[in-house]
Amino acid sequence: MGGLAKGFLQSSLAFCPPRTIIEQVLPFLLWSFMEFLTLLVSSYLLASCTDS
Repeated sequence: MGGLAKGFLQSSLAFCPPRTIIEQVLPFLLWSFMEFLTLLVSSYLLASCTDS
């Protein structure tokens, strides 16, 4: 069982290296996180402005 999983993992890693996956996904994750952060901050500022 373990050998089969290890072989599958190695073949999938050889087919699609994790580094390229990370390099492709990371900028998108970073951008969406920044977008979310900006939205959060702006909505918070807007709420605090309307309250006072």
